[in-house]
Amino acid sequence: MRLTIVPADRCIIKDGAALLLDFEAQTGVHAIQWYGAHGTIEYTEGPQERFDDFAVVAPFVAAYDAEVERLAAVQPTAPTAAEIRRGEILARLATIDAESIRALRETIKETGRGRPAPAFALTKLETLEAEAVALRAEPATL
Repeated sequence: MRLTIVPADRCIIKDGAALLLDFEAQTGVHAIQWYGAHGTIEYTEGPQERFDDFAVVAPFVAAYDAEVERLAAVQPTAPTAAEIRRGEILARLATIDAESIRALRETIKETGRGRPAPAFALTKLETLEAEAVALRAEPATL
């Protein structure tokens, strides 16, 4: 097992996987490294100290493993039916906006030439707007 403990960052890295947690460490320690059979303590000032006793890092391993278990037990919550519906409403409203563009462009083009808006464009815009109004009102009922 490879282990790196960085107290100032509240970080423990075990076999390449990092976790941030609260833990206590000796003052003046920059990092503690464990290489499987021995380790080193890197101080913020002064030389490194080599050690061979796993007991130095055992509390950090226990804290890391407990946090891994705690995180594994946390189940992500599934979205509610109302949250799913709100997402569907927002997606449809965005689609309605996109579907409105061609009819709106035709309306602007024709009225800019002094002609009446095309009937198909007005019908399309009215239909889409009625749907959008209903969709905008729906979240209040969820």
